Amino acid sequence: MIWRRRALHGLAFVLLLLGVDRLAYIAAFPQFDRVLHLTKLEKAHEILIVGSSHVLWDLDHKWAANQSGRKIEMVSVPGANMDLRRHLVQDYLKHQGDSAGPFVIVMEADKYSFDSKRYPEAAPNAMLGYYHHGILREFLWGRLDQNQRILNSLLHVRSLNQPFVFIGARVYDRAGEILSNLFGPLLRLLPGDSDPAAVPQLPPWMQAAANETAQPGTQQSETAQAAPPTDSAEDPRLAKWREQYAEYDVRVDPEPARAFQELIEFVQADPRVRLILLDTPNFLLFPGREERFNREVRAVLQEPTSHERIEYWRFDRAVFELDPTIFADASHLNVPGRIAFTQEFTRRVKEMYAISQ
Repeated sequence: MIWRRRALHGLAFVLLLLGVDRLAYIAAFPQFDRVLHLTKLEKAHEILIVGSSHVLWDLDHKWAANQSGRKIEMVSVPGANMDLRRHLVQDYLKHQGDSAGPFVIVMEADKYSFDSKRYPEAAPNAMLGYYHHGILREFLWGRLDQNQRILNSLLHVRSLNQPFVFIGARVYDRAGEILSNLFGPLLRLLPGDSDPAAVPQLPPWMQAAANETAQPGTQQSETAQAAPPTDSAEDPRLAKWREQYAEYDVRVDPEPARAFQELIEFVQADPRVRLILLDTPNFLLFPGREERFNREVRAVLQEPTSHERIEYWRFDRAVFELDPTIFADASHLNVPGRIAFTQEFTRRVKEMYAISQ
């Protein structure tokens, strides 16, 4: 009788522990979701923007939604590589079930998208809490070892732990959005050259390149090159940026390329979807790599655009890739750059819907 009583007590304790765990998970999950807001994937949006910190820094989706009259949302994960971007898109569409759509998805696709060193797989451990909520289940489960699977299956609340470094990175990534929201409306009130409604002015050394390229929003010349600045004219930050990006290369690694191809096939098979590959700006640090980008990476990005529901948007390179004054660092725009990029994005969205109508 004693062992039976102890067994019942033990069972009651385990059930109580699991019950408390589940309640704690339900109570804490909304706070957990405030970091990445991936529950946006569960709802339908007229336009959904998917990407890494680049698109969060570079694009003010709320302003674009207000100006275009379209319902636009954004889902961004720091360091999101091509495979994670693919799963975000697929998970979003799966959550829409049999909804008729249509769904416009704008996916970040910059020149380093296929470089595994530039986008290592670092995000899954910070996203495990979404597994028990039903978001990205396939992606997250496939990245757990056997011990992690057992622990996370038993204790849901354990999955809500996020590495402090990841949270810090997310807070840092929100800086561009916060600064834009705080100072953007004030900057718009300033007269003359300070008005960010105008595209930022190019330094004199870039004027020749600007004259050779197409107008903003159109496809750019493959051969247009800018003369490099002289030492006296060069932004002092460029040397540091070149040092930071020296280890990365504009290349097509097999795994990101495979994930990209699977995404394209998934989109082509779903008639509800229109996919826009958005090239987010990177400052041109190494002109030689631009040639490789045009020859290899850009070829991969543009190949699926022969399909009527897939487009590739790369805005005026003379403005968004050659002017260091609009960059916070080599791959993130500052507030004036963000405003200019958002305006050009909004113009293209309006143009897209005007043509479709």
